[in-house]
Amino acid sequence: GRVYWDFFPKREGPLPGCIAQVSSGEKDEMLGCGLDSKIVIDGEIYRSETFSLDDEDGNYLYSMHLLEDVTEREQQTVQLMRYKQILSTTTDLIVFYDKGHICLVMNEIASSYFGGVSADFIGKHAKDIVGIQRYQAYLSCVEEMYAKQESVTITKWIEYEAVGLVHMSITLSPYIDERGEIAGIVVRMQNITEKTAKEENLRLAAKVFESTSEGITITDTEGTIVAINAAFSKITGYSEREAVGQNPRILKSGKHDEQFYAQMWQSLVDSGSWDGEIWNKRKNGEIYPEMLTISTIYDDEGDPSHYVAVFSDVAAMKDIVQQLDHQAHHHAVTDLPNRRLLQMRLTQSLQVAQREQHCGAVLFLDLDNFKNINDSLGHDVGDAVLREVAARLSQRARSVDTVAHIGGDEFVVVLDHVRKSGDAEENARQILERIQQPIIVDEHELFISCSIGIAIFPDDGNDVNKILKNADAAMYEAKKNGKNGCVLYSRNLTEVAWERVMLDSSLHRAMQKGEFVLYYQPQLNLQTGDIIGCEALLRWNQPEYGWVAPDRFIPLCEENGIIVPLGEWVLRTACEQWVSWREQGYTLGRMAVNLSGRQIQHNDLVPMVQRVLQQTGCPVNALELEITETFLMRHPEQAIEVLKQLSVLGIELSIDDFGTGQSSLNYLKRFPVSRLKIDRSFVNDIQSEEDDCVIVNAIVAMGHGLGLSIVAEGIETELQRQYLVQLRCEEAQGYLFSKPIPASEFAVFLKQHT
Repeated sequence: GRVYWDFFPKREGPLPGCIAQVSSGEKDEMLGCGLDSKIVIDGEIYRSETFSLDDEDGNYLYSMHLLEDVTEREQQTVQLMRYKQILSTTTDLIVFYDKGHICLVMNEIASSYFGGVSADFIGKHAKDIVGIQRYQAYLSCVEEMYAKQESVTITKWIEYEAVGLVHMSITLSPYIDERGEIAGIVVRMQNITEKTAKEENLRLAAKVFESTSEGITITDTEGTIVAINAAFSKITGYSEREAVGQNPRILKSGKHDEQFYAQMWQSLVDSGSWDGEIWNKRKNGEIYPEMLTISTIYDDEGDPSHYVAVFSDVAAMKDIVQQLDHQAHHHAVTDLPNRRLLQMRLTQSLQVAQREQHCGAVLFLDLDNFKNINDSLGHDVGDAVLREVAARLSQRARSVDTVAHIGGDEFVVVLDHVRKSGDAEENARQILERIQQPIIVDEHELFISCSIGIAIFPDDGNDVNKILKNADAAMYEAKKNGKNGCVLYSRNLTEVAWERVMLDSSLHRAMQKGEFVLYYQPQLNLQTGDIIGCEALLRWNQPEYGWVAPDRFIPLCEENGIIVPLGEWVLRTACEQWVSWREQGYTLGRMAVNLSGRQIQHNDLVPMVQRVLQQTGCPVNALELEITETFLMRHPEQAIEVLKQLSVLGIELSIDDFGTGQSSLNYLKRFPVSRLKIDRSFVNDIQSEEDDCVIVNAIVAMGHGLGLSIVAEGIETELQRQYLVQLRCEEAQGYLFSKPIPASEFAVFLKQHT
């Protein structure tokens, strides 16, 4: 029972009383041992007794004998050491704890995760190895293991100092001794981080596979379908049960020959993929186009294992493209061709007309006063009117003609093959008649009209922009002529339109450049001849065009919105002038200032008037505001509300150009006005036109009946003055007394008549 071993002298062995383990085949690697050390060799325990030094070779000589009586713990340790030799070959992390949670054995891979070697952890408590938080989780699993008397497995993300964050599968199993009792706990840990990532990728791939809108087919190398996604069934009509196990030939449309498929598979062989457009057949027999991409899947040896086909229904895509194209070329409200499509078709018409030596015509339509419908009844009613107009125009058009809605309330009709301009004019007159027919929208019966400009091509223009511009110029002339009519383009209209554009551009800079000025025209008491006030009149001295007539630039100011800030400037300048004359000692009753319809519709009018009066120091009772009858009748309810607010301030109000706006007596008595100003057109012919005499008599009588003062405008002769005096017309203004004059000249006029 005695064994002698020689060892290398440089090796240091266990301290006395320790247990070391070697096998007989590893004796040359054995460490030196101190006295009374226990050595485990092939599972048998030996005790070292003596050692001596061999002087010849410098080796230690140990004498050991076999122990027959060993403690239970020593025997358990020997058994675990046997396991440790086996566990050194596994990639799992293995730790043996006794029932007191003391580490008995830990394999090297486990110790590397904890940042050491196994000898560093043997004999330590589990709490000291894993930390208090993980130790509590460990105890919970141990309790569950004892309760179930079987292994317990959990998965957990764990942060290790040596390797970082890993996903672990941890299994706690009872360690059973020879008597069948639990002698300890075996902890087996597997790093499943990579496995978890792979599983997550597979789940993600599965979701993508099922949720993508493209159809996907997976076949084996023999061409048998092994998997499809939901989109495949949606596009083809074949369910998974019907498709799996079949060959993709079930989708074959018959529109491609064998050479087509041969080239497809040859591409797969040569490059591993094929893509292109192909015609296939759905389950219901419908043939449809699809964009198809086929890719080869290779195994680890580089051999083809599967083919993946991804396809999309091009028919649906083409429908979407067509829908988008339609939207891009048609008006959203009327569905008529828009400006872009009009230009394309008109270009073709011009080319055909030049090639075949015939004429065509462009009719440019603009609805008259359409803005009033939108403002009073809302855009829904306005859109319904536009759709009805579009329908009426389309019903009138021939198949070769084009009806377009180019924006807002503007339409264009292109007439091909027009023999003479008279044909285009006749067509325009028929459109005017049809548009004037009443339009019923909800409970509203609406009457509208339009103005039409006509240009003949190629005589009036041989390119799209020019012919449209000329037709537009003719339309503006129709508006100028009183609307609800048509005008044939002539060359001078282009000059007028160009001048209009230039004036519009100049207006935006006129205020900053100080080009506007106020002139003043006196208002007199017809009975006494005394000056009772004046009217402030806007004038524009444009450097390039000179003095521009008000009827040319004020409508432009209305259209482009400049009238709102310009109107405030007029009011402020007039009030400042009144205060200046008073400070100079001149007596002037009132200052009359015209209000634009756009100003009345602006929310800031009443606060603006208050602000100007306060800042200029002009008294409220010195200001009179004039509003045209035409605007009041178009927007009576809105006007009444605003006029009431102005009247509450103490401002006097008058209706200008009375007699031209078809006043309703019902509304007239509701307007908080003090005066009616008879339009100059009736005064001019008061001596020669019986109708005008009757109208003036009626206006004076009606005004007096309503308790209103009457002002006659445009008096130019003494006979006109005398006639109005006889009618008991109270006030007048006109060239007979004075034309509108600058402020400096008006001061002289005041001095002369004071």
